[in-house]
Amino acid sequence: MMHCVKETLLAFGYDPQHGISGKIGAILLLHTWTQQMTFHPPVHCIIPAGGLNKHGKWKQAKSKGDFLFPAQAMSNLFRGKLLATIHQLFLNKKLNMSAQIKAQYWKNKNKLYQINWVVYAKKAFGGPDQILEYIGRYTHKICISNYRIKNISDKGVTFTFLDRKAKKVKSKTIQGTQFLKLFAEHILPKGFVRISLECKLL
Repeated sequence: MMHCVKETLLAFGYDPQHGISGKIGAILLLHTWTQQMTFHPPVHCIIPAGGLNKHGKWKQAKSKGDFLFPAQAMSNLFRGKLLATIHQLFLNKKLNMSAQIKAQYWKNKNKLYQINWVVYAKKAFGGPDQILEYIGRYTHKICISNYRIKNISDKGVTFTFLDRKAKKVKSKTIQGTQFLKLFAEHILPKGFVRISLECKLL
């Protein structure tokens, strides 16, 4: 997924209609949890409003500080790249799927192409302080902080979460085994690191 995000951003950076026509840089952050610790893996991106052209000189984008690239166009391109990558893994038999899911693969694949995917774009940050605060939310935190765990007993674990639709803080109690299962979904697999720095352009 991170690779497909990178390839999508590169394609728009090189597209002359957006005013850069060159290499762009970015910080990509993989975030895997919701407030209720369910598995939800978006990739957050911080992108400068420009890049280096073929002569190695900085070229400002046409966005003028609003939105760097059109969100709907990015959504469609990302969908195509990710589904094509998944399909190639399927053909190479590198996807770990149950027999039931495998039997439904082609049907589900076609359905996914019909769904409108969402790439959410925000306006530019106010400055470096806001950028560091944003990055810190995802690089130095785990899926749930201790202060949100309100009670642990034989009946289960009670924790608070923010209901974004209702804009209210609510509480929820689940069995201890379910709590551990949810928490474990966000532990990095063997061989992965939390922060990997690659100091170069995309």
